[in-house]
Amino acid sequence: IASGEYIKKNWNLKCGEKIDFYIFKSIISNMIKRMHAKYSFKTFNLPYVKENSCFSIFINGIECGNLGEVKKDVLKNYDINKDLFFAEFDVEKLVIAFSDNNFKEWSKYPFSKRDFSFLIENKYKYSELEKIIEENRPKELEKYELIELYEGKNITKGKKNFVMSFTYRDKERTLSSDEVNEIHERFKRVLIEKLNLIHR
Repeated sequence: IASGEYIKKNWNLKCGEKIDFYIFKSIISNMIKRMHAKYSFKTFNLPYVKENSCFSIFINGIECGNLGEVKKDVLKNYDINKDLFFAEFDVEKLVIAFSDNNFKEWSKYPFSKRDFSFLIENKYKYSELEKIIEENRPKELEKYELIELYEGKNITKGKKNFVMSFTYRDKERTLSSDEVNEIHERFKRVLIEKLNLIHR
C-alpha cells in the first residue's frame, strides 16, 4: 500500500510530490520489470476500488493480482483522510508465472540517468505512453519511471506535465556522458514525434 508523499530518488531533494495513482502504478510496473518479466494491466472492477483506477495484473500471461485506488467512502469508514493505493498478489500464481528461469547476469558497468519533462495531451493514458516507449526503446535503456505528474495551474488546458527518469547502461562497456546524451536526445525526439509532446 502507499499514501502520502512520494520520495524522489534525486540526491538533492528530500521529498517529492504527493503520490497519485499514475506514480503508484509506475512503481508496480518497475518492480515487475526488475524481475525481467512481461506484464500487462487490464481494467478490472472491485466494489471498494475507485472507478477507472482498478486493474488486474498479468505477469508472463498469468493473472497474478490487482491494484487500484481505494474509494473515498470506504476510507471514511476507517477515518482515513488521505488517498490510499494498493496492490495485491496471489503468491501461488506468482510461482507459476516465474516457473521459467528469468535470471540475468548483474552488469558490472555503470548506469547513467537522464530526466525528461514534457507536456502530454490528457487523452493519452500512461499505458499508451509506456507502449510507445517499449516499441521504440534503445537497447541501452535499462529502465524508466514516472517521478512526477502535474496538471492544473500554469499547465496548458487539456494537457498534463510528466517528469520521467530514464536509466541507460550498456552490457559490454561503459558509456561516456556524450554517448548517453546522444542516445537520450535521439530517444526523446522519437517520443516527441510519436505522441506530439511539448518539451519543457
